[in-house]
Amino acid sequence: MKPSDYLKRGWCQGADAKDANRRSLNPNDPKAVVWCLRGAAREAAISGDLKLLSEFINWIEKITNMHVETYNDAPGRTQAEVVALALEVERRMGL
Repeated sequence: MKPSDYLKRGWCQGADAKDANRRSLNPNDPKAVVWCLRGAAREAAISGDLKLLSEFINWIEKITNMHVETYNDAPGRTQAEVVALALEVERRMGL
């Protein structure tokens, strides 16, 4: 799966991933139901290509001119904005 696939399923702020009770956990934990940008990239990299993680993060920071967590956790940020950015990065990466 690609990072956008995880983000479409569920998105969060303030942690790489969270369970249904909104407790923070590792992105690859089977209890994860929502992910941030970095967490979605980590999960996609673990289940596929580890190179994906650094390249994905680099593209996020290049496009937004912000640290990935700063962008993801900005007040007012929406899931739709994060998914759109992930899709754009995936397009640029040829995923």
